[in-house]
Amino acid sequence: MAIAIKNIPVLNKTSAKAFVQQADNASKKKTVVNFSSQVKSAKNILEKAKLK
Repeated sequence: MAIAIKNIPVLNKTSAKAFVQQADNASKKKTVVNFSSQVKSAKNILEKAKLK
């Protein structure tokens, strides 16, 4: 017995415009993550383990 293939949802008119606008807004909200404290912790762990 064959399994029916489901249709892929397609955005039309207003929903497509809203999606594009939300994607543009999300791409403008880029942030920078500061990992300096995690790097410092990792260096301490490696020094204690004598791996570095």
